[in-house]
Amino acid sequence: MKSLVIFFVLIGLVIVSLTSFQALGSETAMNSPLKQIKSGIKFHNIECNEGLVLAKRGNSERSACVTLETKIELTIRGWADDDRLMLGCTGERVQKCYPEDKDEYRKKLQNYYYGFNEEPDLKIDVACMPIEASKSIAIFFKIPSYLPEDYSFKCSFSGTPYESYLIFDNKKIPDGWISHSPELVSDGAVFIYQTDQKNAVGEKKYATYGNATQRIQDTYDEVMTKNPSLHPQLIQINGMLAFAVDSCNDCGVQTANFTDGRIIQKSISSEAKIKFIDENGTSYLLKAGIPFSELIKVAESLQ
Repeated sequence: MKSLVIFFVLIGLVIVSLTSFQALGSETAMNSPLKQIKSGIKFHNIECNEGLVLAKRGNSERSACVTLETKIELTIRGWADDDRLMLGCTGERVQKCYPEDKDEYRKKLQNYYYGFNEEPDLKIDVACMPIEASKSIAIFFKIPSYLPEDYSFKCSFSGTPYESYLIFDNKKIPDGWISHSPELVSDGAVFIYQTDQKNAVGEKKYATYGNATQRIQDTYDEVMTKNPSLHPQLIQINGMLAFAVDSCNDCGVQTANFTDGRIIQKSISSEAKIKFIDENGTSYLLKAGIPFSELIKVAESLQ
């Protein structure tokens, strides 16, 4: 009976959010997500009032600011997007990431957002974890000892033992940064994604991927074939072969081929990028809106 009451209370919260959220937005410090978007604010810069978080829903204009507890329930019921989509919960890992049993799903989300299986007194924002908390989940990842002037650590994010995200910037970053890292990188942030591939897939399967040097060479060859205007490079990072692209404006080219023979090309901008794989089977991807020479120093300082 208690769980049934809770269910109807939560459904009521959803209905209130959907039917009267715009009206509430005009009466509080922050406007609703829809009003913020219509005023020209980018989705990744949307802010919620104190004590509320953004519950995203496919179409960003239908998102809402709710309590974290409500967001968890909305996610379980399929109304809100699961923030863990960035963790690569696809293929064989879907069942582990999104169990059909709602109680089990709730526990996983509580663990994801709070860092505990049961709701704690002190809540941890795992989307913006301190390095120590992130390291307790994914102990393998490395941290740069060099950063550009005025840059500092902002957030880390480790949702599984095999993946870690880090972001560094010289300015404040918004909530929900992980799903909007491309925009932040374009604005100057340094983004580092590290994957313990060998342990994630198992040593036997990892051996079928080929050696690290050849994989990086293959990445370079593919880009040279499909988009040579990016001017990809092969460089050395602490003795390891690395694929790299310098930042540039209107150097990347997107090509669309139509059945009537028409070909349309569009120039795009590209951020500085470095990718390499170490002897332990860990893959590193660094992206940044900073000079290429600075990004190389960051990559070389990972330890």
